[in-house]
Amino acid sequence: MSKPTQDNSHSPDKQHIAMLIQLGQLQQARELCIKACVHDKRDAEAWFLLGNISARIGDHGEAVKNYSQVISLQPGLPTAHYNLGCAFNQLGQLLPAIQSFRQAIQLKPDFSEALDTLGVVLLKLDQQSEGIRALKQAIRANPNNRSACANLNQAYERVVPRWHFPMLNDEVRNEAYNRALQKVVTSDSIVLDIGTGSGLLSMMAARAGAKHVYTCEGTEIIAEKAREIIARNGFADKITVIPAMSTSIQIGVHLPEKADILVSEIVDVGLLGEGIVDTTRHARSHLLKPNARIIPRGATVFAALIESEQAYQDNHVSIANGFDVSLFNEFASSTYQQKRLENYRYTLLSEPFEVFTFDFCGQPVKPQQRDISFRITQSGTCHAIAMWFQLFLDNEITIDTSDRHNNSCWMQAVQTVDRPIDLLASQTASIHSEHDCKVIQLAAPSVSL
Repeated sequence: MSKPTQDNSHSPDKQHIAMLIQLGQLQQARELCIKACVHDKRDAEAWFLLGNISARIGDHGEAVKNYSQVISLQPGLPTAHYNLGCAFNQLGQLLPAIQSFRQAIQLKPDFSEALDTLGVVLLKLDQQSEGIRALKQAIRANPNNRSACANLNQAYERVVPRWHFPMLNDEVRNEAYNRALQKVVTSDSIVLDIGTGSGLLSMMAARAGAKHVYTCEGTEIIAEKAREIIARNGFADKITVIPAMSTSIQIGVHLPEKADILVSEIVDVGLLGEGIVDTTRHARSHLLKPNARIIPRGATVFAALIESEQAYQDNHVSIANGFDVSLFNEFASSTYQQKRLENYRYTLLSEPFEVFTFDFCGQPVKPQQRDISFRITQSGTCHAIAMWFQLFLDNEITIDTSDRHNNSCWMQAVQTVDRPIDLLASQTASIHSEHDCKVIQLAAPSVSL
């Protein structure tokens, strides 16, 4: 910080003020700073210290004024722009904060702290790609910036779903898709992979001999990583990664021609939650040749009633340490949650029954509802309905997500009932089921003797 040009014989010593700040004697330091600023309104160092004190005592509005005064006197000082951005951030004024951080970085491109904080603010505004880019730049500028490393990791955890890791390690699933692709891919095949992820299915198709593979991924940082993985495995010239949702892809812009094969795994534990119905319908109408092969070709969803007080208590409360907290059940989930049933104590109270079957290659799937009747096979208390599915990659190769395949990456969908229901073996039960092509919902079972 440059010294004021005026006579400073009556101005407080800045080193003394800085020492007081360090010792936490903020009120005394603030009085001396104000005195210095009154003595010389062009004393940028005094205004800077006053800004630091204002920020320390939580008066961020005053800090904005102090740092703005510094910048008017020394506009090329990157720390002043950075501190101004921090004050704006504390006030919740995120756009001015971003502008200040960017000005600091323009003046000092390797300003790791400014890049770090800029990244965090961008993430607050849901500008995920830009935020992550700023955090990565902060780490390149200073690999020892532990704050930036932690913020980047947290950003990755928010943006990249954790299920990618067990899915990639599921060799049964991987080999099923690999065999299905090998059966249909030829040297003339144009393959469209929706939901790139790591690029695994695209690389399987390329390895099977496809003419070219086009794959789309809506999350930009995942698409960028997929490109790196594909290049590392030697398929950069055979696979084109499109960082976009499939519904925004256009023939002649992103793809030179319609595809012969569609491959995807855009399903959640309840099958429909990631949009496979609408996505496949759009692809068939706009991106695929009339007789294109579709993997998976369909699926059947199954369900069963289960007794599991443990699973029920994951979504309901009653008495806690002698207090009635049952009103909290208003916040209980009314739809299914993903659970690995093998980790719960549970008993099947009915044989599995079919809920819905979906044909992704036939007539367009439409919303549907039906009442299902089945027999109670085991007396007990119904706490929940468990759901799983069989995914038909083709007419022979299937993936089963039921609990009996507990080496799978797949969990099960568990929907608790509002109130436990006592059931007797040999009773007939019925359930109303419906779907809107986006989610399957099941009503609580009703029983009759």
